[in-house]
Amino acid sequence: KDTVDFFRSFPDATAGFHHFRVDPFDPARVWFTARASGTHTGEAVPGSDAALLFGEVSGKHFTSPPQACSLLFTPEGKVKQFTIGYVMDRCIGNTGGMGGFFGVLHAVGKTLPFEEGKSWAPSWGYALYVEVGRVFGRLRLLTAKDEAERYRLEKAMIKMPAATDDIE
Repeated sequence: KDTVDFFRSFPDATAGFHHFRVDPFDPARVWFTARASGTHTGEAVPGSDAALLFGEVSGKHFTSPPQACSLLFTPEGKVKQFTIGYVMDRCIGNTGGMGGFFGVLHAVGKTLPFEEGKSWAPSWGYALYVEVGRVFGRLRLLTAKDEAERYRLEKAMIKMPAATDDIE
């Protein structure tokens, strides 16, 4: 029996489903976007999984990043597959860049003991990649022949998030 009664713990929660569209490559699939939000104001059933996961009522609000979702239908019109939680921009919201249930837990101060349940953190390889790109970008600017070329190079530079940029 599933004892995680999410809406009892987050009575004002809403999935924020919007932007529904039929997949132009697979007419049996409908894509949509979710931007969930809610506040931890409800008390879970004592001894339930929800009580264990969410703990005491915190009053904390969560705002999820936009997440890509889809429904895949059978020829009879029944849902065959439901996908959710594919974050489109990890910098939006207060869920540590995570979607779905993991993001909600993060926002209310609960962290799961495995990497997928923790806020995004860059690997050393990614941090190195970003820094090397910045160094080469600066070198290109130093070798510009004139201000017009310098301006063009600055505008063409891709602004990647630094390894140290914080995600809420």
